[in-house]
Amino acid sequence: MATILKVSVDFLLGKAEDPTPLEQRLKDQSWYVELRPIPVYNGANAGDIGTFPDDRNIVMWISVPKKGPGKYGVIVHGDSMEPDIKDGDIVVIDPDVAIDNGSKVIVIIDGQAYVKKIYFQDNVIVLQSLNSWTFM
Repeated sequence: MATILKVSVDFLLGKAEDPTPLEQRLKDQSWYVELRPIPVYNGANAGDIGTFPDDRNIVMWISVPKKGPGKYGVIVHGDSMEPDIKDGDIVVIDPDVAIDNGSKVIVIIDGQAYVKKIYFQDNVIVLQSLNSWTFM
């Protein structure tokens, strides 16, 4: 009945004075963001060796802004990127976004996935952890 009358259920039950459905009120707010689902894979390590996720092993789905970047998420294992990226965090990946000097990236080296900061120096790519000065 609420859908047909385009009012909230709470309004019909006398629990709200505003007849506008909650969903419509949220859309009218400037902070409302439409979301879309992306798959999350288990597979990148911050520190030791990790394996790149394959599309057969989706472990969960998360929501990201509909108009924002992000094709999939990856659960990070290890602590070399702390304090920014902690063990168990999910990083959202968009392979279509340009990489800038100093960006945090997932790189694949010999089939292994690493989460690091990337720097471009004189035709050399430097990968750096955040919690140490170890370079790859």
